[in-house]
Amino acid sequence: MRFSINKHNLLFFLGTKKLEYRGQQFHEHCFTCFSCSQPIGTKSFIPKDQKSYCVPCYEEHFATKCARCTKV
Repeated sequence: MRFSINKHNLLFFLGTKKLEYRGQQFHEHCFTCFSCSQPIGTKSFIPKDQKSYCVPCYEEHFATKCARCTKV
């Protein structure tokens, strides 16, 4: 069986989907939102303070909201 090893000694078998962000490699299911822990995978995300957030969590915690209706 053929595989590669990243700098954190995690195995990536050939043909396995992996992501790279800030020089680190992640299994697709291991790249998760800091807030809700759901896999981000290949979906959009927003980095803040060295952490990655899915768009709904970022909007809930950090986005500017309307003063009247409190929606983003």
